[in-house]
Amino acid sequence: MMKRPAVLVFGEIIWDVYPDKACIGGAPLNFAAHFVREGGRAALLSAVGRDALAAPALEFLTANGVDTRLIGQTDYPTGRCDVTLSSEGVPSYRVVPDVAYDHIPADPTLPDAVRKAGYDVLCFGTLAQRGDSRAALELLLKKGDFRHIFCDVNLRPDCYDAGSVANCLTHATLLKISNEEEPLLRAVAGYLPANAPVSDAPDALFAAHPQLKAVVLTCGARGAILYCRDVAPLSVPAAPAEVVSTVGAGDSFGAAWLYHYLIGDDSLACLEAATKRAAHVIAHADAVPNEDV
Repeated sequence: MMKRPAVLVFGEIIWDVYPDKACIGGAPLNFAAHFVREGGRAALLSAVGRDALAAPALEFLTANGVDTRLIGQTDYPTGRCDVTLSSEGVPSYRVVPDVAYDHIPADPTLPDAVRKAGYDVLCFGTLAQRGDSRAALELLLKKGDFRHIFCDVNLRPDCYDAGSVANCLTHATLLKISNEEEPLLRAVAGYLPANAPVSDAPDALFAAHPQLKAVVLTCGARGAILYCRDVAPLSVPAAPAEVVSTVGAGDSFGAAWLYHYLIGDDSLACLEAATKRAAHVIAHADAVPNEDV
């Protein structure tokens, strides 16, 4: 029997606060929960506060099969993001600064503990690198031992810089970006002129970063494209869905794509599984719906 793929997901735990409710979220949390739903194992390396939002966050993760043993507790408040939705269901975010996930400790024993746990992949983005937590991530990048490093850069206004982007691009073997955020990425990293089409970005990224094996470009309602070195791009349309909210769609897409990539599915099957999961999320208000695909 094939071993279940296991991922260590580094980053934020955030309560997404809407005008009428609060929902647990954060890209890493959403990603970890959906990776487990696909059939894998996931642990979240993060931090919460000593407030009323901490326990429900941990309970949610446990209920969804995510290992919480690497989540610390700090004197900073549990993460929060204020979300507003357009009439089309597209979210805009105000990410509250200086919260618990900004202060994940750089414990020198962490790389050894991670190696013993046998995680196949380290997954991270840019948001949790905006504070002290960057040191903990860089410790893992320097001393960890992973089969792959998966990055979904997830660029949020005022929450990324050249250093956090560089950590993604110089270490990722598998990269997910959206067509909307790619121009922002190139503006920071400089791998492509500003007036070049987004379709030129994968080849430019491959040329600039020799460790990079695959780039998944998501294009919203137009579907997604997989680029691999020396292979023709493969595109798939988005799976049909009635849009309720797009919050968490990209996280679920990335989790499903990575799971199927790790178990050896062909490129088309990986993309189709990812679009199916994203469509399921889009049709629900919550980033991790109660009912599964």
